[in-house]
Amino acid sequence: MSYFDNLSGQNLCNAGPIVFDVANVRFVATFPNDPAQVWSADVTARRSGGETSLFESILFVETDDTASIYGAECKDGRPEFLREDLATKQQKFIEFLRNATASDNTTLGPMHVIFTGHEYSNELKATRAYLEGKRPAMPS
Repeated sequence: MSYFDNLSGQNLCNAGPIVFDVANVRFVATFPNDPAQVWSADVTARRSGGETSLFESILFVETDDTASIYGAECKDGRPEFLREDLATKQQKFIEFLRNATASDNTTLGPMHVIFTGHEYSNELKATRAYLEGKRPAMPS
């Protein structure tokens, strides 16, 4: 039995890649005694042939040369030093990303390991969308 025999019932044509859009990027704060900045953005996740999910006021952290989703470094995806409601919102977004990545890797089967960053692919895509959304509009 091949890997693809186990996919019965799954329509791979309707399980297209996930795309992230970001809007309303805004500065929130700078960490005390740290140059890192916290930014907020509304993130829309769309999967072709699938559903669309909106995550409002998601927090990102930036230093001079790095950007990441706040809390992504936590095993459970829940940042420690946030108000309960904000920590829950971040955790739900990070869980969504991790589940989407696991689903993508399952769909790709054993081939997923050939892709660099496959363990964090949707976290990377969402962070890239944030950075692109933060860029000022180019003059026409």
